[in-house]
Amino acid sequence: MKVKVFLFLSVFTLSLLLLAFFTPLVDFYKFSDLCRKDGGLTIYEKLDSGVGWLSDDYFNSLSDAYLEGVGFSRFKDSDNLFYDVFYVKGDRFKTSSYKKVESDFNMKAVYYRVLKEEAVEGWDEIGVYRAFYKRLSDDKVMAVYNNYYVNLFDVDDFFFGVFPSAMNCSGGHKNFYSELETIFY
Repeated sequence: MKVKVFLFLSVFTLSLLLLAFFTPLVDFYKFSDLCRKDGGLTIYEKLDSGVGWLSDDYFNSLSDAYLEGVGFSRFKDSDNLFYDVFYVKGDRFKTSSYKKVESDFNMKAVYYRVLKEEAVEGWDEIGVYRAFYKRLSDDKVMAVYNNYYVNLFDVDDFFFGVFPSAMNCSGGHKNFYSELETIFY
């Protein structure tokens, strides 16, 4: 009798665990597959080094100017004035590492970056941040960086907090910037 009760409780507990983890396991498998096949950088055509980029705002200009191959990054402020941002070395998170000057329109901006967040069709918990690197003259996509992410457990889930809930496959900023340096001639 004790063996049957123990066996029933063991099978019941194992069934509950499998049921609780089935969807996150399937999501994680699909996420891993997307990362392996399509994650990271895809270069269609190399970009010229040392030229200007156009940016949406000051903070995106800082991010663009930090790339070693970017000559400067141009943005328009709220007063409709254009500025060029140059990275002058130092901690990339400090504005003192950058120089902001009024735009010199003799220097042309050649490229720009478009950021988009998209859901992966058919997968509620999986999405992707895409960075498109485009040429201004013809709007041609020169390179794409895909950063997939998955949220395996919601706040309301029983196991939230026990396991890592959200993951991405970009490798972090250091890997991102070192990989992105390869888009330049």
